[in-house]
Amino acid sequence: MAEGLRPHKVSEIYIMGAPVHNYGSDISTTLDTKVLALHAHVGQVGEFFSDIEHMLRGWSAELGKRYGVAYAEEFHRTTNL
Repeated sequence: MAEGLRPHKVSEIYIMGAPVHNYGSDISTTLDTKVLALHAHVGQVGEFFSDIEHMLRGWSAELGKRYGVAYAEEFHRTTNL
């Protein structure tokens, strides 16, 4: 406040892994970037990367069918009024 900056309030919150999902996000144009970013974590995915990539693409494609897009992620979306 002393610097003239106003407080920011987040208007929407997206929760991944919630028990109830109510929002799908189209990740068709960013899935390859997501896969490359995951691949950069060699210490975490190592020799299992191809299996993980296959599962990730499969899950995303199944969710995409639900939302009418090629690939999607699912969240519980809530507003913060």
